[in-house]
Amino acid sequence: MKSSNVTEEDFIFSITASSSNGPVDEFLLELFDYSPTLSCDGAPKKVIKNFDELIDFFETIE
Repeated sequence: MKSSNVTEEDFIFSITASSSNGPVDEFLLELFDYSPTLSCDGAPKKVIKNFDELIDFFETIE
């Protein structure tokens, strides 16, 4: 099995989604700095609340 190299751009994520049809967030994606224990403790490095923000985030890391 090949091990992956961890870079400063690696994240651990936590996501919450709701089935609400109202004008609330579509989902909540929290990105945390990578840690070997894969913990999502402390304040997230980045919070993404909808698909537009998610697309913007992907465009910035390309």
